[in-house]
Amino acid sequence: MIIKAMEISEATKDAMTMPEVMFEAAKVFRKVQNGISAEEFSEVMFRYSGILSAATATLVASVCLGENKMNEMISEIDEFEKTTSEILSEFGE
Repeated sequence: MIIKAMEISEATKDAMTMPEVMFEAAKVFRKVQNGISAEEFSEVMFRYSGILSAATATLVASVCLGENKMNEMISEIDEFEKTTSEILSEFGE
């Protein structure tokens, strides 16, 4: 249990240094340096927190599920998206 908790902690740290997350953080920093409105700040922070949350959730899920279960889940999601697209195309959407 302690090992799993440490792996989750490490995954969270890894998410914060992912290139996509760091790029978004740099955008926030630059915008703040250039002076932005409260509304613009809210928008960029919302986008940043979404990217960070998604990265963290993905890495933590990978730790909790393991590689095989993670690959199964991704395959099931892909199949669900394919089926959804087929159904929507039948209804002209």
